[in-house]
Amino acid sequence: MSKLFTVAGTSALEGVVKFRVANGSAAARSKVLTRSGHTDIKLVDLATPMTKEDAFAFVQANGAILTVKAPAEKVAKAPKQKTVKLATIVKKVSKKFVAEKSVRAINASFAAKSAEVPAEQPSANSIAEIAKIKAKNLETMRRVSNRLAALRSYN
Repeated sequence: MSKLFTVAGTSALEGVVKFRVANGSAAARSKVLTRSGHTDIKLVDLATPMTKEDAFAFVQANGAILTVKAPAEKVAKAPKQKTVKLATIVKKVSKKFVAEKSVRAINASFAAKSAEVPAEQPSANSIAEIAKIKAKNLETMRRVSNRLAALRSYN
C-alpha cells in the first residue's frame, strides 16, 4: 500500500528544484520550507489524498509545474557496512584478556590464602623493610612527577 499525501508542489534549494509532497496544509509546509532556506515554493492542497505519482500528475495537469521530472522509483539501498578499526578490536580483546587474567590471579591468590594457616603478626624487621620500600616508591614517584612537569613546561 502506497503512502498518501495531501500537499504537493515544488521548491528550490540551492538552485535545485524538486517535487515535494507532504501531509497537512500547503501554507504550513511553505513556512517550514522557507525556514529551511527553500525558494520558489509552489505548493497546492490536493482535493483528495493521493500517492506521490498521482499527485505529480494532478499538479502537472493543473499547470503548476512544468520543468520538474517525475519522482523516480526508490531503489532499495544496500545495508551500510559498519567498519571497525583494528586498534578498537585490539583494545577490546586486550581489556577482556587482562580482566580474565586478573580474575584468575585473584581467584588463585584467594584460594592459596584461604588454604594457608593465618600468619602471626609481622615482626619489627619486616615492618621496617616495608617502610623502606614505601619510602623508595614515594621518592621514585616524585622524580617521575618532576620529570613530567618539566616536559609539560618545555612544550
